Formats: sequence, structure tokens, C-alpha cells
Amino acid sequence: MVNFEVDDAPVIPEATPSENEKEALPEGYKKNKENGYNAPTYSFTQDLASVEIQIPVADGTRGKHLSIKHSATHLTLGFKGKDPILDLDFYADVRNDDTVWEIEDQCLIIITIEKINGSLWWPAAFKSEPELDTKKITPPEGKLSDLAPDVRATVEKMMYDQRQKQMGKPTSEEQQKDRMMQQLLAKNPELA
Repeated sequence: MVNFEVDDAPVIPEATPSENEKEALPEGYKKNKENGYNAPTYSFTQDLASVEIQIPVADGTRGKHLSIKHSATHLTLGFKGKDPILDLDFYADVRNDDTVWEIEDQCLIIITIEKINGSLWWPAAFKSEPELDTKKITPPEGKLSDLAPDVRATVEKMMYDQRQKQMGKPTSEEQQKDRMMQQLLAKNPELA
């Protein structure tokens, strides 16, 4: 029989934000360095395209001990014949066919899920869990050319908008609204 005692389980290193950047997470939840947090029963990390959920389990755990069910919206995970460890809805829909899980060193379940919308940071892995402030997420270092074209375009737009805001100038969305308003006024001078 496998017991669920995981005092020595590996965890994602915690972030060390300044006092002004600390997340308002409840007790037992700590922001980690991988754009997610360590929760009491799992850790989640993410990049723009995917989310990884790590669940520490008792040493010696094998696939035959587990019951794992997932869909595009939900994850249920636990030991066969026991109450689930996790039984939660994903924060957003995922590509169910691309969801994979593995057991690392017979003590850590790693579930990798692909986001359907690969251009958004998730504030949480699951809908009912505490949320991070996604505005404070720091994208990992890397080259824009490494990203998929649609993700790259989104990141470039976000970077442009951030620079514009810092300079007190209109964002791309505000510029587009202004152009549309100018076109409307040009076609309908009586509205001016």
C-alpha cells in the first residue's frame, strides 16, 4: 500500500520578490520562479504554450497505483481506491490529446498540458485555486525567434504596448481605436 507522505518531495524554487512585488497568496501557497506557485499538494509552472503540474507522492509510486483522468477542462488524480488528491477544473481549456503524464523517480507525478490559447499567462492552474497577478509574471529569457509565429506576434505586441505605456503614449489598441474614430469622422463630418 502506498501512503501519501511527501515531506522530502522536490519542489520548484520559490521566487524572492521585493516587498512591493509580493503576491497576495493564502498561507501554504508560495510563488515560484517558473511563473506559477507551490501549493500544499502540487506545484505548477508555465510558459506561454504549456503548463506543468507536479504532484509529489510517496516514494515507490508506480503507474499501476494511480487513477488519472483528464479532459480538455478537468483533471482527476489519485491513488486507486482512495479519494482523489486533485479533482479540479483547469483554469482554461487545454489540448487534451497533447496532455501527458509521467512519474519521475517513483515519487513525483509530472503532468504537462498544452494551452489552447498559447498567448496568455494563467493566473492559476485550476479555476478554484488562488490566482497570481499575471501582470507581474516575468517571461523567461530567450529569443523571440524561438517562439511560434502567433505567440511571437503576441509577445511583440505586448512589449510594444508596455514601452508605449512607459512613455505615456497610446498602446496599439488605443491607436487602432483612434484611427477608426478618425475614419468615422472623415466619412461623417456631421458627427464632429
